[in-house]
Amino acid sequence: MYMQARYYDPVIGRFYSNDPNCTNVIKKGGSSGRESRAGAVKRIVSEVEAIGDFKNKGEADWLYELIDDRNLEVTVQAGLITVRVLLPLRLAPNGHVQADAIIVGGYSVHGQSTIRHRPDGTYGIYDGKYDFEMHWNMSPREISREMLRNFGTFFGAPISGTPFQIHYHGNVGTVIPYRP
Repeated sequence: MYMQARYYDPVIGRFYSNDPNCTNVIKKGGSSGRESRAGAVKRIVSEVEAIGDFKNKGEADWLYELIDDRNLEVTVQAGLITVRVLLPLRLAPNGHVQADAIIVGGYSVHGQSTIRHRPDGTYGIYDGKYDFEMHWNMSPREISREMLRNFGTFFGAPISGTPFQIHYHGNVGTVIPYRP
């Protein structure tokens, strides 16, 4: 599908070609216009923070490709996220009770993360840096989704980009406990 001066595959949620310096956009009401890179970055960050989540990994990849500000931080709502705990909870050197976990479901921007079990019984996700990379999760339940995601990531990989911070706000929505 040809969209915004690039080819886009809706199945994998990725563009196949690099973003030009200016992006064609359709404004509300159907009129077309031009949007600068800075405008596109501002729009994407505003949309993500308004709905509390990235629509897909392709949206994070596009932001990575567009920005040049290493201090950019995007806030997502942890309450929209489901995590599966990979290892038993442990006491970290910083005194926090934490565990490695994988984020499952529709949110695939960060695959593996570290969660913190708070004294009040809730869980939080440690903030992370998004630095365009492919992740392989070989669990039987996730393998087909991960293969499709990485296939799309590989063929839609940006030529260059700038890492940015993702701040997870609030408590994790659902925690699937560790099972040996």
